[in-house]
Amino acid sequence: MVLLAAFQAGTGEFQTGWFLLSLPHRAGDRGTMRSRRPIWVSAPSRLLVVLSITTAAAGTAFLYSPLASPLGLVRLPVPVLLSLAGIVAAYIAYRRC
Repeated sequence: MVLLAAFQAGTGEFQTGWFLLSLPHRAGDRGTMRSRRPIWVSAPSRLLVVLSITTAAAGTAFLYSPLASPLGLVRLPVPVLLSLAGIVAAYIAYRRC
């Protein structure tokens, strides 16, 4: 909704944003669902954190590879990337409250 309402994203931007949101979202789920306690009380292992960050970074780097264009993915402006990162952070914080 943020992509459409705030940034007037077209099809390519929306698909790319959805792709980028899915990677850290799933990694964040793994970090928050592994324990019933809040994430600040029961922190995930360093390996899980490193792998989650690596997955999100690899997905973002994928946008700058030659494979992105044939898949319909486009480069997103920095404000959009920051907004997506904020959405993921808010989701993870919400899941553990």
